[in-house]
Amino acid sequence: MAGVEDMISLTQLDEQTLLNNVQIRYENDLIYTYTGSILVAVNPYKDLDVYSLDNVKKYKGQRLGTLPPHIFAIADAAYKNMRDVSKNQSVVISGESGAGKTESTKLILQYLAAMTNNHSWVEQQILEAGTVLEAFGNAKTVRNNNSSRFGKFIEIHFDTTGTISGARIISYLLEKSRVVRVADQERSYHIFYYLLAGTQPEEKEALFLQQAMDYNYLKQSKFTGDIRDDAEKWEQVKVAMTVLGIAPEQQDDIFRILAAILLLGNLQFKSDGKEGSQVLNNEVSAQIAQLLAVDSTRLNKALTCKSMSIKGSVTTVLLKPAQASDTREALSKYLYGKIFSWLVDTINVSINVSQGRAFIGVLDIFGFENFQVNSFEQLCINYANEKLQQFFNQHIFKLEQEEYTREKIEWSSISFVDNQACLDLIERKAPVGVLSILDEECRIMSASDKTLLDKLHSNFEKNAMYVRPKKQGVYFGIKHYAGEVSYDTTGFLDKNRDTVTDDINNLGRSSTSAFLAKFFAAEEATTKKSNTVGAQFKEQVNNLMTSLAATHPHYVRCIKPNMMKVPSKFDDQMVLLQLRFSGMLDTIRIRKAGYPIRFTFPDFIAHYHILAPHLKMEPKAYVTHILTLIGVDSALWRVGMTKVFMRDESYAILDEKRAKHFDRCAIIIQKKYRGHAARKRFHQMKANVLLLQSAMRAIEAMRHLQTWRRATHTLQAAIRGHHARREYQGTLSSALTLQAVIHAKLSQQYLLRKRQSVYLLQAVIRGSLARAEFLSKRRATVVLQSEIRLVLTTRQIRPELDQYHQRLQDDEARMTPEQKQAHQEKKAALALKFAEEEQSRREREDKEKKEKEREQALEDDSMLEDLLGEIGAELDPQVPSALPEEPPPPVEAEPSVEAAGVEDFESMMNELQNFINGEMFSAIPSPVATTTKMAEPEKGIDVTLQKEAPPEEEKVPLFNVYLNYNSFTLTDFAVNHYNQHQASSKMTLRFGKKKTFNWSDMLQHTKKSLPTSMLQFGDQDLVETAVQVFESMLKYMGDISQKKIIGKLSPKDLVQHIVGTGISTPELRDEIYCQLARQTTNNPKPASLVKGWELLSLVCASFPPSKTLIKYLCCYLQQNLSSEEGDVAKWASFALKRLTKTLSAGNRRHPPSSPEIDAFRDRKALMVKVYLMDGKGKTLELDSSTQAQELLNIICDKIGLKERQHFGLFETMQYMERTLGDKELIGDVLSRWESNTQDKQQQFKIIFKKKIFLVPIEDFSDPIALDLVFHQVIDDVLQYRYPCSGEDIIKLAGMQLQSFWGDQSNPKEFVKQFGSELTVYIPPHLLDRYTKEEWLAHMSEMHLDMIGTPKDRAKMMYIDYVKDHFPVYGSTFFHVKGFGDLSQQNILLAINWKGIFVVDKDTSTLLNQYDHNQITMCSYSSTRFSIVIIERKKERKISFATAMGTEMDPLIRTYSSFYRKNYRQAAPEEVGEDESDSFMRDTTDVGIPPHVDESKYRFTDYTAEHLRLEVTLKYRLDGLDDPLHKDAAFDEPITRKEAMESFLNIQKIMGDQRKKVSASPREIAQLIHTLIARVLKKPVLRNEIIIQIIQQLTGHPIQENACLGWTLLALCLGSFLPSRELINYVKSYLQEQERSNNRQTSNLAFYCQVKLQRCIINGTRKQPPTLPEIEATMRNKAFLIKVTLMDHQVRTLAIDAGVIAKDMVFKLAVKLGLHDHKSYALYMSAEGHPDSEQVVQDTDIIGDILSDMEAATKKDVSCYLALKKKLFYNTEPADTVERDLLFHQAVNDIQTGRYPLASDRDAVKLAAYRLQLNFGTSEDSDTVIKRSLGDRLAEYIPKAILSNLPPEEWTQQILNFVSVLKGKSADEMKDLYLKHVRGWPLYGATIFNVKQNTSKLPKDLWIAIHFEGIHLLAYNTEKPLVSYSYPEIAHYGPSPSSFFMTAGSLMNSQKYVFTTRQGNTMSNLLNVYGAEHRRRKALQQ
Repeated sequence: MAGVEDMISLTQLDEQTLLNNVQIRYENDLIYTYTGSILVAVNPYKDLDVYSLDNVKKYKGQRLGTLPPHIFAIADAAYKNMRDVSKNQSVVISGESGAGKTESTKLILQYLAAMTNNHSWVEQQILEAGTVLEAFGNAKTVRNNNSSRFGKFIEIHFDTTGTISGARIISYLLEKSRVVRVADQERSYHIFYYLLAGTQPEEKEALFLQQAMDYNYLKQSKFTGDIRDDAEKWEQVKVAMTVLGIAPEQQDDIFRILAAILLLGNLQFKSDGKEGSQVLNNEVSAQIAQLLAVDSTRLNKALTCKSMSIKGSVTTVLLKPAQASDTREALSKYLYGKIFSWLVDTINVSINVSQGRAFIGVLDIFGFENFQVNSFEQLCINYANEKLQQFFNQHIFKLEQEEYTREKIEWSSISFVDNQACLDLIERKAPVGVLSILDEECRIMSASDKTLLDKLHSNFEKNAMYVRPKKQGVYFGIKHYAGEVSYDTTGFLDKNRDTVTDDINNLGRSSTSAFLAKFFAAEEATTKKSNTVGAQFKEQVNNLMTSLAATHPHYVRCIKPNMMKVPSKFDDQMVLLQLRFSGMLDTIRIRKAGYPIRFTFPDFIAHYHILAPHLKMEPKAYVTHILTLIGVDSALWRVGMTKVFMRDESYAILDEKRAKHFDRCAIIIQKKYRGHAARKRFHQMKANVLLLQSAMRAIEAMRHLQTWRRATHTLQAAIRGHHARREYQGTLSSALTLQAVIHAKLSQQYLLRKRQSVYLLQAVIRGSLARAEFLSKRRATVVLQSEIRLVLTTRQIRPELDQYHQRLQDDEARMTPEQKQAHQEKKAALALKFAEEEQSRREREDKEKKEKEREQALEDDSMLEDLLGEIGAELDPQVPSALPEEPPPPVEAEPSVEAAGVEDFESMMNELQNFINGEMFSAIPSPVATTTKMAEPEKGIDVTLQKEAPPEEEKVPLFNVYLNYNSFTLTDFAVNHYNQHQASSKMTLRFGKKKTFNWSDMLQHTKKSLPTSMLQFGDQDLVETAVQVFESMLKYMGDISQKKIIGKLSPKDLVQHIVGTGISTPELRDEIYCQLARQTTNNPKPASLVKGWELLSLVCASFPPSKTLIKYLCCYLQQNLSSEEGDVAKWASFALKRLTKTLSAGNRRHPPSSPEIDAFRDRKALMVKVYLMDGKGKTLELDSSTQAQELLNIICDKIGLKERQHFGLFETMQYMERTLGDKELIGDVLSRWESNTQDKQQQFKIIFKKKIFLVPIEDFSDPIALDLVFHQVIDDVLQYRYPCSGEDIIKLAGMQLQSFWGDQSNPKEFVKQFGSELTVYIPPHLLDRYTKEEWLAHMSEMHLDMIGTPKDRAKMMYIDYVKDHFPVYGSTFFHVKGFGDLSQQNILLAINWKGIFVVDKDTSTLLNQYDHNQITMCSYSSTRFSIVIIERKKERKISFATAMGTEMDPLIRTYSSFYRKNYRQAAPEEVGEDESDSFMRDTTDVGIPPHVDESKYRFTDYTAEHLRLEVTLKYRLDGLDDPLHKDAAFDEPITRKEAMESFLNIQKIMGDQRKKVSASPREIAQLIHTLIARVLKKPVLRNEIIIQIIQQLTGHPIQENACLGWTLLALCLGSFLPSRELINYVKSYLQEQERSNNRQTSNLAFYCQVKLQRCIINGTRKQPPTLPEIEATMRNKAFLIKVTLMDHQVRTLAIDAGVIAKDMVFKLAVKLGLHDHKSYALYMSAEGHPDSEQVVQDTDIIGDILSDMEAATKKDVSCYLALKKKLFYNTEPADTVERDLLFHQAVNDIQTGRYPLASDRDAVKLAAYRLQLNFGTSEDSDTVIKRSLGDRLAEYIPKAILSNLPPEEWTQQILNFVSVLKGKSADEMKDLYLKHVRGWPLYGATIFNVKQNTSKLPKDLWIAIHFEGIHLLAYNTEKPLVSYSYPEIAHYGPSPSSFFMTAGSLMNSQKYVFTTRQGNTMSNLLNVYGAEHRRRKALQQ
């Protein structure tokens, strides 16, 4: 019912069948039908929905015939052929006038543009070129409402990627006569009607425009209907002209000429009464002269006179009115023709961007015409159609059949109409043709149209194609292929000549309009013997045929269905004639019977050899083999002599097979590649595993080896021992025999000596005791004697004293009051003097007494030691002087007398020593054991590796102490573990009184000391220590009376002794628990019981029991939970809680402190005060087992700190500051302070502050964190840890005042009142710099400058100032002592994220700095800290005396880890001491450059192959005679000269000239800039320049000059790439130089590798480096780039200019702490020009952007880079950082007029939010806000609406709303602000201010590009006027000053041209959003 799609498949071949098929399809709106590869298109005269973008996607890449017939399929076939075979294609569109050729041409162009989807400006220009040419070259005819009155051939050029790169338009034969003469029912060219209908009234007045019927040229036709929307089309033409780059001034010139042409038609002439004529309507002439910018008189004269040059004299000939009219019409046609030609040339300049590798030509030329009156134009048009028909016939019929014959293919010839005879008649030269005779007549002055007709009749009367009319007339006829046509010869000669008079030329050249004058100047430049129109057209047509013959043609045959131009009407006869004349039936026959597809044998084999294995046979046989093997029906193909011929079916089969084979091959390749990649990964993993396995096996083997070695040693020892024992047994038996003889004598002698020794020892002891007793008695006797003597003396002198006192009283009675007072004073002085003398005497006696006692004790001790030494030596001379630390295991042997004697002697010595020291038992250790450690060996630590944690003590696994452990009683534990020892009194061991008792007695409370430990120990020292602990326990609990206590200790000392012993000796912990359990069981004394439980709780809080005891202990404590005895139950519960905490927190390292013991007595929490950096303290109730990390979290929760990661706790005491470890117990901290502090008045603090400052990623979004860091920085400033000058302090003080107090109404008075305490703001050492008044004046001035700054902002400014000015910001400071040069200085060691700084403590001067990438090792001991750095490729060790090594080491590890994670860690040998090293080795954006195999790319190989033979790469001072390369490009003189000049510049840059000329760094930078700019413009020089630089670097004797050469090489490699042939050799060369022993060379070579790798990844630079970039590189410094945020803060990045914008945004995001960096972009903005803002593309190189900014600066336009959010996939901010950025971006958008404010109320709200944010925290906020509004109202109200209300009204409304916001925080204000702006549905859209005049929309518009689409809004309004989703947008593209967009389908589209400089930004946004939209849509599908 729908007909067949390809008419070749019709079984019945006749005209009626073809006609029926076309009609059926037409009636079903199927206007396209195939005839093989030829498309038949019937004009539907209505819009069909078959040209949407979905159809474009549908036909893209599809093979012709797989989808229904369509014009898109032909276009895609042409594109596919062009891409596949790289051959030019053409689409020949033919048909009658009105058949739809022009529309088909536009559809093909639109399809090609939409398919490539490049959205380039040139694509838009190509499409719009058709709009302009259609307006100026098309007109309504009786057959077609939009008939092309010219022909055009459009070449669409494509680049290597298949993207449209440009185009070229060739026009043919514009019908200029239509300008002056229009037939009935037709119109002149469209542009005249557009001009009249579309111009505005003021424009019409300027152009003297009227209605169409007022112009003679337009009213000749009786057609009055308006068939087109001329006004709308006028706007489209203006849009198109704007897109094509036609300036408004040029457009105005064109419109003036068009208006003048219309007025020329109204110009009338009359006879002057003589032979001449004159202008009738001079007012019209004046208007014309004004429009053409010529003199009116000269215009009239040029039209009515004609100047002729006869034999050198000029004669003026008067023209008659008819002749003047002819001149007028010639001028009109001439002007219009020149406008049209200029438009074509201008369009070609615009769209011919670059010639591609191939093109697709589209021919849209006038169709065959046969009107009632046919003139010269119809002859030319029909001649062109004859040529096209001949081309078609040759391509389809003639050449094809001839080729069949030539190739000897069996073929039945098919007849076709050959039009060669007709063409001969028209174009032949010999004998002459019609055009030849026409040209000949034009050269004859006396020739006329009649003479022309006579010659035609006489020459062609007998020609079969020529028709001579039977009646006399001005006609002749030609039999064309489409029918006979009669031509009217009237005007033939004039139209063929197409010239104007010299007078007209002179008139035109005299025009003051440069645009018009150049038309006539061009005419003057042409030769007088110019070709006629016919000759020119003939040449153009022949050239067209040549061009078409060089392409692969595709045919579109357009059919006109009816003459009425109405839809759904099919005129059978008319369509049949068109099909017949087009030869469609013959075409079908030859296509059906023939073989349209043909290949030469080599081409076929090359194309299809993959379908069959290659065989060694002749090409013809191989072709046959392939076709047979594939199974193609033999009827579908033939093999000729040199070619193979195929029908479409066989070609389709082969192509399908080939495509499937390619698919299979692609799958195989993918499979193989994936397999290869997987195998590569597997082999790599396998190699790694094998390496790991080998290492593990080696380790295991070493372990086995060590085990076997130990086993071997053990076996050897056992065997040797066995042999030794056997030998010993033999020796022993012999010795026993000998011993038996001498034993008695030796025993007697030994006992005798022992007895004598004992006697001697007793004598010494008794003597010592006797002397002590004697001295004591003597002292007592002397005291007694002195007392007695005193009493006796008193008795003797009493009477005398009484008399003396009586006399004194009498004397006093007689004294006057003054004498009495003096006497009393004298008495008091004497009494005081006597008391002082008595006190001095007593102190002197006490001192002498103590000295004598000390000397006596020393004498006794010395005598005892000498005596003991003599006794020991006498008893056994073999006893060693010092016992080994670990005595060897005892050897089982019979005890000898000597051994027994030694043992008894040691026991005796211990007892004697204890006795001499005045104690009954061993001395009690001090409460805190003080051990003197030997110097620890320094622990080498590789900072690149993680330190292995030290082995921790074995901890009891955590378990619930409250579970039921009733089955684990202490009785059961005692049975298994208690000692079965002897009961004893205190003297049991000494005097040997023994009595046994049962172990169960040890479970009861006792007041007696233990004879031994309760648990079993193999070490006697542990037993004795256990006994001592129990005795201290008895003393503390009061179970020993005071009389029995010798050497009394305080309760605190006893507790610390007991607990300290358990902490330091883990073996005794269970012993202590058992002793306490015993002493708290059945204790009859309540006081003793309480102290016992107190002790047990303290022990539970200090260390846990062993795994064996813990369940028994829990059972014991749980049993006591129900005790009714006193507070035992409470104590048991308290002890259980403490034990639970200890199990989780770990063991104590120090015994409890006094505050802790006091707290435990009351079972209360420990009160600990923690200080913040603002001086405030937080008193907390803590448990002694609270860890530092727990305390940290408690403080953070208490103060509301969120960002707590890098904060920590510090203990400070005087100048010592130490970090608390996370697991460190607070109880240990207090105990350590108490035990180490001698002066108890010394202040001890626990401080909470920031510990780690990772400056690059610092985040101060938490205001609490900001405040803490702010006060911490203030403290560092006041402590003079930064070298602040007076100016620094003044600035900081101003910021500090603002942050403390905010805005004040009277800053000066306020500063005097609240800033008078200068020490809060000024470091003490700077107070003397100024007087107090001067300080206050400076501070008030700075505070005044800070007015309006929010407090948090002031804090940030304070921190940023310190951060930017002092490198030690964020450091942790340590007091150390240096060695060597630093030994005499008081220094601090500052550690931060950058490295380690050595600072002079007195002056804060930075003495030295060591970066983290220099430090390879750090080590520390108890007294020293050392680092190992790499300096000049050598290791150097630097040491400092300090005990803080344990604090410094983890800090360095943390910072080093951060540094290495975020910055490349160079190998140790690569690191230099300069900061330039880290800059040159920064590879974070490109990775470490990959290495190449140097053996494959030796530089000598390249030189031998590519350089001239005589070239030697070696440094030279002379210039070059020739370029180094032997490239043919250097044969060109200019290129050769540039190469030589470049080498001279290189020598100048490096200073390598014989005549030394010093150049400044700026001059060198300028030379480098010029050199690189030259290479970028001429890429052929790139290899030459690089080799020239390498030549100068080779063997260079001067290091400084060589460094300049390396810098030049780095800049070159960062700007452009060497060729593929050279690049690997350059890499090899740089790798070799990197291994140089010269550090600078090594670093610079690596830097060159980084620059080269960056250029490989990011691409070649478009612009040379800027001078600042070059100068920074010359100084080996990173280039500093500033980026402005929306709050006007500036961030500076040290970055290489070769990075791309995406990498820079990432680094900036890291610096800001911004997580979602992908939605942000850099914008290049110009100050004062917000509409010129341009987005920086992600792949743009920063150096190129800086070059553009530098160029703008030269034009007095200040540019800067800004960071903004570009893509709003989600409008909710991800974090506080993004919220702040979005807030300031929204503020900027509103202030710059890019956000719609619905009312003034909205502006008031938003202003109030900002004011409350800025000043709401001020005490006098209302005054500050009011003053701010008075001064800066424009900062809060957008300029566009500022004039809506008076300033007072704005201020009052804002203040009213601010009052509602009182008390709200800054964060709340930001949230409210963003919430308000998010209320707009289009929030997140990027707003652009644009102008347009191409549609009915307002002139000033907003374009809102949103994630959902693009919206057009009236300026500053909320609701869109028009919206388009992304699928609806067909085309768009930017230009420097405008943006073009087409929306809708390809047939019915709305076009817009917006004037804006932000077109690139808009295009980029549409690209990104569109791609994301398509991606999400694909995911949904």
